[in-house]
Amino acid sequence: MLAALLGLAANAATSDARWPGPLDYLRSDPWPWVAALAVLSVATIIATVRMQDNHPADANDPPLPPPVTVPPWFVERAQTREAVAEVCRGGHAVAITTSLSGAGGFGKSMLATAVCAQPRVRRHFRSRVYVVTIGRDVRGRPAIAAKVAEVTRFITGDTLEFTDPQLAGKHLGRLLDDRPRTLLVLDDVWEEEQLRPFLQGGNRCVRLVTTRNPHLLTSSGCCRGW
Repeated sequence: MLAALLGLAANAATSDARWPGPLDYLRSDPWPWVAALAVLSVATIIATVRMQDNHPADANDPPLPPPVTVPPWFVERAQTREAVAEVCRGGHAVAITTSLSGAGGFGKSMLATAVCAQPRVRRHFRSRVYVVTIGRDVRGRPAIAAKVAEVTRFITGDTLEFTDPQLAGKHLGRLLDDRPRTLLVLDDVWEEEQLRPFLQGGNRCVRLVTTRNPHLLTSSGCCRGW
C-alpha cells in the first residue's frame, strides 16, 4: 500500500490532470508526499526487520548459550577482524559460509572463539551464537545424522531424529529458516560429508567453519577461507 501511494505521488509530480477525491492532494502537492511516504516506507521496513530479529523464543527453545570468552594471552589478528566483518555481512536473507583453514595447531578454533566473543558479533546475532565441535570421529551416515540431530536440539529444542544426514540437515534448515539471525560455528570439520548437511536451508543462519582441509572449502561451496 505504501509503495502504491509512493508511486502515485511520484507520478503526480509530472501530471496536471485532476485526480478523483482525496487522491487529488497527491497531485496538487506531490513532492512533500513523495518525501513523507518514502520516510514512512523506510521506517516500516526497519520496524519489520526489527520485529523479525526480536522474534520471541518458543517456549520449547533451550536457553541461549552463554557468551564465549578468550584467554588474556590471545592477541587479535587481522584474520579476526576479517572474519568478524564476513560473518556480519550476511544481512538478513543471505547465507554466508565463512571458513578458517590451516594445519593442526594453527589456532583455528581459538580464532573462531575470538570472532564469537566480539561485541559486534554478539550484537549482530543478539547472542544467538552456537559453537559445535564436529571432530574426526564423526564418520558414517548414522553418526553424522546423530550429530545434526544433536545440533538441532542444541539450537531449537526439537527432538526429531533421522538416519539420513541429508534429511536431518533439511529439517534443521527448515527450523533455522523460521528463526532470527543465528551464527552456527562448526569447529574441526574433517570431511565434506560432515559439512554438507549443515549447509542446507537456514537462510538467516551464518555458518563459520574451521577445518584443516583446504579442499573442503571449494568442494562444499564455502565462499571464503583464511
